[in-house]
Amino acid sequence: MSRRWRAAATASSLVLAAAVLTPSATLAPAAGARTPATYRAALPATSTAFVQRVRISWQESQNRPQYSARAMAPGITPVRMVCRPDATFVGIRPYDRSDETQMWVAKYEQKSAGPVVAVKNVRVYTAANANDHSGSGTGPTAYEGLNQERTPEDSSHGYLHGVISSRPGRDQPAGGVAVPQPTSFTLDWSWGGLRDGGRDAWCVVHARFVTQMSPAEARARAARDTGVETWVRALDAPALAVNWHGEDDAVGHETDSSAWAGLGTLDLECRVGRDSDHALWLREPDPTTWIWVETVTGEGLVTDHVSGEAVGVDPVEHWVGPIDLPRNGIVRIFVTTATGAAGSLIVSSYVKDNDHDPRLDLCETGIAAWLE
Repeated sequence: MSRRWRAAATASSLVLAAAVLTPSATLAPAAGARTPATYRAALPATSTAFVQRVRISWQESQNRPQYSARAMAPGITPVRMVCRPDATFVGIRPYDRSDETQMWVAKYEQKSAGPVVAVKNVRVYTAANANDHSGSGTGPTAYEGLNQERTPEDSSHGYLHGVISSRPGRDQPAGGVAVPQPTSFTLDWSWGGLRDGGRDAWCVVHARFVTQMSPAEARARAARDTGVETWVRALDAPALAVNWHGEDDAVGHETDSSAWAGLGTLDLECRVGRDSDHALWLREPDPTTWIWVETVTGEGLVTDHVSGEAVGVDPVEHWVGPIDLPRNGIVRIFVTTATGAAGSLIVSSYVKDNDHDPRLDLCETGIAAWLE
């Protein structure tokens, strides 16, 4: 019997009411975490978080309003944020356009129907799939607008969270290929008076970007005068990913595993075949471990497209899982224990496993440390 079916047999005992668990986003630093082979060259066992904080704040009455700001997803792309009377967006311009670079976001805002959310995959690529040899793709940049109308509405407020990741283009093998460490980010915005075009117009945007890297690299980046507020904090989160393009490329590359300091070992599975396992599992956890899982898919009312559940340790198998990943969406997981060890991650997930041409099936994930 597979571990998924064994877990399902006791799943009814593993759901806790949401009110019982308060998610914690404090990642406990610890030494000596094993990382998968695809990351060992780039990410040492003890790592840190390189954090960038960016702000746009202006009033039209100012002499020279600053309408934009920049940050970076190290090794992947600069990130540009803009809020001006004629345009509001967050965008990427990857260093290598031949890669499949993705900025996944879950965007929350208010519409006439009520609070809504939209999951977007902002992509830059030259190959849409394995059969695309045109080399044209998307062009060098891609953006996600913050405004709801073609011309920004007079006033707005909202927020988003997301993850930026990269892997070889879809016309290339991706299985087992080392990829840059993904960057997680959160952004909120508020503006008013944009339609008037007068001196009362204003906008405020706050954003924070978090990337796990070696202590030496994080300190070196923080020391550079880039015009962005940066700092370094202790962090030892798992580093793992599964990417494959086509069923042949998936052979030997459907799983990955990484130690999660103080919490256990995190396994990731993305199997070939219709309805195959696409999930996370936490092995060797503390018996008091609970994981709050937030899943966001599609677009519409928050009540219809955001779900959450708490999952505890299987009393028979002594693991936590499966934490199912969506075929097209974002998951955040928050781990807590009675010992005080805690951690959180954000995961982007895209799977295609039912194409008549097995070369076009694929799995792409991006997993990054998440800080509240």
